[in-house]
Amino acid sequence: MSNRVISINLKQTLTWGTVLCGLVISSFIISISYVNQRDMLLESYEARLRQNFTHLGRHLFTEFVEGNDNQISLTLEDYYSDGKYKALFLIQGETLLNESQHSAVGLQVFNQVISQAQVTATLRTLDLTVAFDPNQQHFLAAIPISPKVPVAESADLVRLIAIYDVSTVFLSLKQQLITKASILAVFLILIIIALLSFTHYFIHKPIKRLIQVGNALSTKSLSSRADIVGHGELGVLAKQFNVMAQTLEKNWQQQLQSTQELQRRHALINSVFEALPDIFFIINTDGTILECHTGKSDDLYMSPEQFINKKMSEVLPSHAAKHFSQAIKSANQRHQLTQIEYPLTIADQAKLFEARLSPIPGTDQLVIAVRDITEKKRQEEVILHHAFYDSLTDLPNRFLAMERLAQQLFDAERNDELAVVFFIDLDDFKRINDSLGHETGDQILIASGERLKQSLREQDTVSRLSGDEFIVLMGGFKHTADITSVADMLIKLFHHPIIVDDKDFNISVSIGVAIYPLDANSPQELLSCADTAMYNAKSNGRNNYCLFNQKMSQQLSRRIEIEEALRVALNEHELEVFYQPQFYIENSDVFGAEALLRWHSKTLGNVSPAEFIPVAEQSGLIIDIGLFVLSTAINQAHQWQQHLDSDIRIAINLSPRQFKDPNLLKQIELLVKDIPIANRFIELEITEGVLISGQAQVKQTLTQLHQLGFKLSLDDFGTGYSSLNYLRHYPFDLLKIDRSFISDMLTTHESKALVKTIIAMAHNLSMKVVAEGVETLEQLRLLQQLECDFGQGYLISKPLSAAQFESFYHTKIEPVKRSS
Repeated sequence: MSNRVISINLKQTLTWGTVLCGLVISSFIISISYVNQRDMLLESYEARLRQNFTHLGRHLFTEFVEGNDNQISLTLEDYYSDGKYKALFLIQGETLLNESQHSAVGLQVFNQVISQAQVTATLRTLDLTVAFDPNQQHFLAAIPISPKVPVAESADLVRLIAIYDVSTVFLSLKQQLITKASILAVFLILIIIALLSFTHYFIHKPIKRLIQVGNALSTKSLSSRADIVGHGELGVLAKQFNVMAQTLEKNWQQQLQSTQELQRRHALINSVFEALPDIFFIINTDGTILECHTGKSDDLYMSPEQFINKKMSEVLPSHAAKHFSQAIKSANQRHQLTQIEYPLTIADQAKLFEARLSPIPGTDQLVIAVRDITEKKRQEEVILHHAFYDSLTDLPNRFLAMERLAQQLFDAERNDELAVVFFIDLDDFKRINDSLGHETGDQILIASGERLKQSLREQDTVSRLSGDEFIVLMGGFKHTADITSVADMLIKLFHHPIIVDDKDFNISVSIGVAIYPLDANSPQELLSCADTAMYNAKSNGRNNYCLFNQKMSQQLSRRIEIEEALRVALNEHELEVFYQPQFYIENSDVFGAEALLRWHSKTLGNVSPAEFIPVAEQSGLIIDIGLFVLSTAINQAHQWQQHLDSDIRIAINLSPRQFKDPNLLKQIELLVKDIPIANRFIELEITEGVLISGQAQVKQTLTQLHQLGFKLSLDDFGTGYSSLNYLRHYPFDLLKIDRSFISDMLTTHESKALVKTIIAMAHNLSMKVVAEGVETLEQLRLLQQLECDFGQGYLISKPLSAAQFESFYHTKIEPVKRSS
């Protein structure tokens, strides 16, 4: 006997079975009802016609005998009043009697709707005949006019013929049947719904729940249970399902517990592999390699399988093995991440690798992630070199030179020695550039720098500041006579021609000499003194040197005049804040301005900021002047935000002397408290001179300003003397590239490369970049290509008064598109 059991889709079978049964039953009932009512109506109308015609035939016969033709017509008209008569007329043979309008129409209808055979039979009938035509839905009735029927055939026999239409009765019957069918259909639907509801809740739903539990169990959701109550077959089946699920869940938990430790270890290793790239090792505490994984086999000098069960000291050179041994020991002792760098030679190529060692919790093993950082280090070195060295001559730039000068002054003070700055300028170098071109000029600059470098001691510094200006930093002097000897030597050094492309160029130099501590006590002041002395040497005929002295009176007198006039400038309202628009490099949209101070003295006339700002800085007047600029600019920005642009920003310069003022932070806080403007719209610019002291107060003040929400900008980047480390140690938001680099970047590849490097470096440090001195469309397009963020310069606008700036801000500036 076969054990096979056939299954059907119970839900569909019951649903469609119920619907089909209901349709068949309702159709049968409606059909039976219709046929019965139709037959009853036909019998009723046929009996009525027979009775009426028998009576009418006798009546008409009487009237015929008496010769009452009018009464016959009235009788027929009276019967016509029943609207169902389509024809009612008297005929003798084929001749119409009583030719009234109704009789004529009746005869015409009779001939049209009755077949010829029926017409012939009707006209010859000898007895009462009533016949129903189902197609035309009418009765055809005929009776001889005689007191008694049937009668014998006679040529003068008169017959009464009628067509009785019952189509409207049939139509009414059908409408009644449709109404009854609708009521029956509604009743049937209700029965089907009730039946389907019953099957849904008590059959379909329990079966569906059992299927869901079965599917859940098949996907290892072993906590699923069939919550079916009752004592029927499905309830018993649900209980068996629940027992089975409970048993499976218990067995599965036991299996999970037996593999939990293995999965944990495997998950830890996989998480490390997924988080870190390149090469991975799993080692134990003595350095034995247990596993090796890599996605870059070219970083290995042997296959991963060859590392297994070997110690790190066996597969690495001695110097690298020593680093690893110390790192493994440190990682085990500290139980924290340890990082080392070590060089390796692979395929005759020197590479630098970084290894990170991390203990695996709960084990005596470590995971090591190794990555090739050769290219990363090379890029860092290139960036640092560009930041500290001149791109043309490869000599230290102003950054590095001023940092070394600060150290040199510190050593001179400690050793009670003299330190010297020789400021060297090539005479008539502009003439060479203009006549022979920049390429020849660049070669002369390179040769001049190399000649200076070769003639000095290793501890001395030769730096190119800008253009044709060099400085030489020397220390260890005891007497000024030794310094003048060096100056003579530097002058004579250029008495020999410089050879470029087999051509001799006779170049002379003018040198300014400033001595610490005789002439100045700070790097910036000492450099300024040497610069002044150099210009004095040029004015004395060039090709010589000049030691700085305090009798270089014009400059000193001018400085005194400026200082005296500056002391009353604030009270006399001679100072005015101008605003140079700042814009987005991408689309030239103006978003703010830099506040710039202008001075029209009643006694001196218009005085350049380059002239009076250093005097104010040295005299200390910059404290009050700086506060005036801060207050005016912040108040003006607030007014513009009220009626010009709610997001307009203002950039304000803070001098090194201001940063020495312990009240600076408090004054700024009071200003923004009195003037309701969000701190994020205020950008505070400082020069690199602020950072050179390295004072803790400077860092603390900058950090507090940044925490208060002010934007911090490092101004004139590239011309100062601070270390790049300051960019990491101070919370700057923006870098401003000095205008000298912007003006040269279209003419020298080196300047362009340096601008590109500064922008890339700033972006890598999450800083924005402002380009100063943007004066041409070509400069703007190049800055767009280098992805510089902001700019300012005469291309967009010169510095403007507050009223001029408002008018300018409403002027639409045509955006400059990137060049393809």
